[in-house]
Amino acid sequence: MHIKKKTRNKINLELIQRSPAVPLITVERKTGQVKVHEKNIDHVLKRPEFKNTHVVVIGILGQHRAGKSFLMNVIRLYLLEKVKKMQELSTIGKLLQFLSSEPRWLTAANFRNIQSQFGWYHSDLSDTKGIYTLREPILCQNAKGQKVAVVLLDTDGSIAGEFNYDNIIYILTSILSSKQILNFRTECQDDEIRMLKVLEEYLNYATDKSHTKLLQDVAVIIRDAKVKKKELGQVENYQMHHFDQNSQVMMPVLNSHYCKVQSYLFPHPTAGRRLTPISAVKVLDENHPFAISIDEFCSTFLAPENFIQKSFFRIKINCYQLADIIKVMANLFQSGKLPTPELLYEGIVKTLCEYGLDSVVMDYEKHAKYMEDHFGTNNIPAEQLKKLKAALTKVASHYFKTLRSSKCNGIIERSRERTEKKLEALHSSWQLKSDANCKKKTANHQAKERTEVNQLYMENVKLKKSLSLEKANSLKLQLELDEVRSKLSEADRDTLNQRRKSWATISHTAESSSNEDINPVQEQDCG
Repeated sequence: MHIKKKTRNKINLELIQRSPAVPLITVERKTGQVKVHEKNIDHVLKRPEFKNTHVVVIGILGQHRAGKSFLMNVIRLYLLEKVKKMQELSTIGKLLQFLSSEPRWLTAANFRNIQSQFGWYHSDLSDTKGIYTLREPILCQNAKGQKVAVVLLDTDGSIAGEFNYDNIIYILTSILSSKQILNFRTECQDDEIRMLKVLEEYLNYATDKSHTKLLQDVAVIIRDAKVKKKELGQVENYQMHHFDQNSQVMMPVLNSHYCKVQSYLFPHPTAGRRLTPISAVKVLDENHPFAISIDEFCSTFLAPENFIQKSFFRIKINCYQLADIIKVMANLFQSGKLPTPELLYEGIVKTLCEYGLDSVVMDYEKHAKYMEDHFGTNNIPAEQLKKLKAALTKVASHYFKTLRSSKCNGIIERSRERTEKKLEALHSSWQLKSDANCKKKTANHQAKERTEVNQLYMENVKLKKSLSLEKANSLKLQLELDEVRSKLSEADRDTLNQRRKSWATISHTAESSSNEDINPVQEQDCG
């Protein structure tokens, strides 16, 4: 059934509005003004669970309506069905999977189940064009078993007459991606060569400055390639000029500024007919040449062993750093004009320096609070704080030393000094809290000792009072006794004295009689 163009556009616009993908950066078509969607950037990348997780950024660029969004949906399917599910299997499960026939990940049923995350038909309907990503990164593992967050960047295709706007998207996506895809329909167009030449100016500045390649991996895909079936799939880079005349200009630039370049040829998915959501599912049949080409591309360019973590100047970027770099870079384009290569280059270096400073401060706070929980509030030993400061100073020194490969020594040295001052101020603040608490504890201890001394003194006073009272009572009793004695009459005293004398006389007589009884016996014995 034939559908009118207005109705079809309305349906497509509804698909865009329902798309789970969110814009990170958009460019107004009328004014050329760049809008940075900071809330979306923070919501996607600044998640607590991804704070220290390194990131793999897969970005795609190419012509309008050349199947970029469809390919990104397929890449998402590959990561979820092939990579992530395999990594979540146990060792026994992997062995059984290896021994049995491996199930196909690229099927129409799987594609329908995951639903399209990146909307189709962006460029000719919206008032803006930009860079889009999923609402949440895909968490996978690289070949070493390390967790990485895979971020997919879809873009609106380039259109003739929008060279300036397309340039902004082209430069930003290229610099942000660690695995970049250049998606060409039949061949590379002249506008894309012009954009590549503009990008080359920025890359030349970076290469001359740091003597290193700023960009990492890139895959060149020629869609709808009119070649024999056996020539489809991955091809050698030097053979690309047989299929694309502009590759003679393009390939030397890519080889000069990317660490690794791979080339692929894809057949037309629907034999010349326009690719729609309905026809797209049909080409995922197992024996379809287009499905075979996609399978080979994903298995080689996007295999876990080929996951390249995003890095600048040998510093691997995590999700938080990527969010800050996107904001800084996009703000340089906000006027709609291209910034100078020097300004863009230094903007990246400054962002990395700021992150180094912030991470040192956050690490100090984090470890100090951990020690506070262990030793008690404001009770951290000064020696422990000193060790923490020394360790983080060493980490910061190594970080800024690595950044020196960018050759922006002035920026790096100033940032290093700021970091040391900030760390010193933070250390002093925590130490002051600890010292104040120690003084408070000492004062409390002294007050407690004084209280104990006072208590002992009062007890001593009470004891003395008690003894004095007993002594006073004893003296009183003696006085009373003396008073009684003084009241006795003299007659009574004489009678008492006579009785004493009589008692003494009786005692003396008794002793004498006892001696007389003994003496005769003694005389008889002698005779």
